[in-house]
Amino acid sequence: MDEIVTPYNFLRYFYSKEKIENFKNKFSGKTIFVIYSPYFFNFFHFLNEKYLLNEKDEINLNTKNDKKENKKKVKEKKLKLNINKKPKLICIENINKIYSINDEFFLASHKLGSAATLEILEILAFYGFKNIIQIGLAGTFSDEIEIGDIFISKGACSESITPYIYTKKKLNFDGINELFFLENNNDNLFYSDENLTIFFYNEILQNLSNLKSYKIEIFEGFHFSTDFIFKETKSKLQNLLKNNIEVVEMEGATFFGFCESKKIKSTAIYIISDKIDLNKNLWFQGWKDKKIENSFLFLFETILKIINKNIL
Repeated sequence: MDEIVTPYNFLRYFYSKEKIENFKNKFSGKTIFVIYSPYFFNFFHFLNEKYLLNEKDEINLNTKNDKKENKKKVKEKKLKLNINKKPKLICIENINKIYSINDEFFLASHKLGSAATLEILEILAFYGFKNIIQIGLAGTFSDEIEIGDIFISKGACSESITPYIYTKKKLNFDGINELFFLENNNDNLFYSDENLTIFFYNEILQNLSNLKSYKIEIFEGFHFSTDFIFKETKSKLQNLLKNNIEVVEMEGATFFGFCESKKIKSTAIYIISDKIDLNKNLWFQGWKDKKIENSFLFLFETILKIINKNIL
């Protein structure tokens, strides 16, 4: 046997053989949602929340003259979350912070960047999870997609080496001119599970139709995944646009490539947190925008509806 540094050997430092076997029996064949770590505890906040915040009125609270009036508006205009039954999360596996939503669905977090994300993915694969759904943030350089919108990925291209190592695909990238060769080249693409992606797109779209006064849009397509956040040059992004790629983040290709190599079904759902205007050479950062928090709450609501119906 070639492998020495393995998930099992890592876990044996903390747990007995019997405990590890119990985890495998509990997690094998189940579904887990893996949330980008800064927003992981938003799920816990969501379990105590009754309303979606109204981002326009919330921003108006910054004005001093009509503060009381605006507070009243916020209260009147909050959109009620339509979840009657909310679970009590229980931490099942303490080292990797894997929480139980119920007997079939679980929750964990992932770190920033593809290499750091592999730490939790290797553990989840070892435990035998069959479906992994990534929930995170992404940026866009599209004219149509806005901060707070939701993007579901069909797959990702990547300039990071990590997903290529797991899938044994060949990185085809011109590092001098920073251009991808995407046309007729599947080696540069890592795919989400088609059925899982369609399922979540339809469920989110259906739930969104019930909140007509809440202005977020849902998009789907391929995206760009990179570990090099400050190497997103204008020429690179313009080339991606020519290939109908309008969204960028840091872990998706690794998620898809890793899951493909382990025969795990995966998909990824991103909330748009920042936007690049290529015409004006401007970068709009919206990480503190209330619309992002609202979109997470809406997404968590949709997930719980799926879980409560047990339809995945």
